[in-house]
Amino acid sequence: MTDHLHNSLIKKGQGRKREDIIQEFRSRHDKDANVVALVENQCDWLKEIGFADVDCFFKIFEIAIFAGRKA
Repeated sequence: MTDHLHNSLIKKGQGRKREDIIQEFRSRHDKDANVVALVENQCDWLKEIGFADVDCFFKIFEIAIFAGRKA
């Protein structure tokens, strides 16, 4: 993830030290709220609260897009 961020910033002309980007990423303000759980578990959570046709439509690194239809 940090390599991607570093390369992206370089392409935008905002080159910064890779080590600085790693430190920023590791100390970001939302880190504690970012719960990394199995895709299957997260789909089950949506089903438990009443969603149907639940699936994960996109995932890369720790980012995922989930959706379902409210029954």
